[in-house]
Amino acid sequence: MKINLQLIAAALTLTMGLNAQETTIKHRGCGTPQPSAEWNAWFNKKVDEYKANMVAGKATMIAYNIPVIVHVIHGGQAVGTYPNLSQAQINSQINILNQDFSGTGLNVNQLASTGFSTTGAAQTGLAFCPATKTPGGTTLTEPGIERINYNTNSWQDPASFSSPGAFQNFINTVVKPATIWDPTRYLNIWVTDENPSVGLLGFAVFPGGAGLSGLSGPFGTASDDGVWCLAGAYGNVGSLVPGFDKGRTASHEIGHWLGLLHIGGDGNGNSGGDCAASDFCNDTPPQKGGFASGQFGQNYGAPTYPIHVGVCSGSSFGDMFMNFMDYTDDAAMYMFTPDQSARFQTAMQNGTFRTQLSTSASTMCVMTGVDNNQMSDNNVTLYPNPTSGKVSIKASFSTNNSIDIQVHNALGQLIKSSKHEGVRNDVMTIDLTNCPEGVYFITLDNGSSRTVKRLVISK
Repeated sequence: MKINLQLIAAALTLTMGLNAQETTIKHRGCGTPQPSAEWNAWFNKKVDEYKANMVAGKATMIAYNIPVIVHVIHGGQAVGTYPNLSQAQINSQINILNQDFSGTGLNVNQLASTGFSTTGAAQTGLAFCPATKTPGGTTLTEPGIERINYNTNSWQDPASFSSPGAFQNFINTVVKPATIWDPTRYLNIWVTDENPSVGLLGFAVFPGGAGLSGLSGPFGTASDDGVWCLAGAYGNVGSLVPGFDKGRTASHEIGHWLGLLHIGGDGNGNSGGDCAASDFCNDTPPQKGGFASGQFGQNYGAPTYPIHVGVCSGSSFGDMFMNFMDYTDDAAMYMFTPDQSARFQTAMQNGTFRTQLSTSASTMCVMTGVDNNQMSDNNVTLYPNPTSGKVSIKASFSTNNSIDIQVHNALGQLIKSSKHEGVRNDVMTIDLTNCPEGVYFITLDNGSSRTVKRLVISK
């Protein structure tokens, strides 16, 4: 019998390209281990110090640009054939991160119809950009991407491991140490395929820091710091797993990497959740969860607001299932809170492998979706500053712009917002006379770039 090798090769290529869509994951699976009590005590103390300094005007929210390198682990597939993801799919995730961490992501407009609208989707001050250079200074052909063939490295296929424990051990002890780039200069993200029986979408490490020496725990080291994501849950174009196709897995896992726990709390171990569990954020209400057993109060799927109202004491609005740190499907997630933002800022200012990242960005980063060079101190000014209430914003651009303005207080809570059309060489005025004295942050966004200005109200 005559065999048509070209047809067989084409069929195999098509099959590999459909692996992500054929994978069924019923519920979000996060393999990030719970932090130790010692880590919680250290980090929570740093968060309290940061928040106290913010209220006292001794500290400000800092804008950070974080260089990202994505290590794509594949088995020799052509670029764009799962799991060797296309550049477009990888870049789509960067855009999603920049939107989610600035409170402007998919479905955030739904917040207005919930009781959590007073909390607001936080402006975190963080932006992400594809790295342009290798640690040795070589310019990357594909910014932010390193492609690694596991066959060339004589590794097993990641999808050959059938249990979560064996799979995570392989990633943490084989893949990461052999491929990690300097974690003081890059956020390392690994994407691979997995065996369907593993059922994980992602896992991360928590930020380590001074005072934790000699302490074992799930915080990053020089050989494993970073985030792993299932290739089929990375970005919002290309080969993706249904339900987890909006890029929120990376938002969730980077939340851990920056010091967040699951919103329902971790470590209580009770089937269906426990109202007493805590994520140490005052603006995320206690929740029962309970869409699946043994998952520490997390919600699943795409609930309709409100849910579980009054089930837990202090949860008059019900569960905040739309928070990125719950276990809901991608389309149901759309917010971080101001207290969660405070933990991000704390991580960036205290984490061993976090504090130098923004400095690294100045020499090896290209902004995608957010370009601070387009809207900067050179073309946006505030006056008077300090002010007793009314502040003028002068903006100068070469073309007309549509400008969104948001005002946040020192705790990251949204105070006021407005939209201005046709801005080119104009002065816009915002009335904050009803706001108490203190430090505020004014964010201007024209859709392609953003800048954050510090304002002091003194009466």
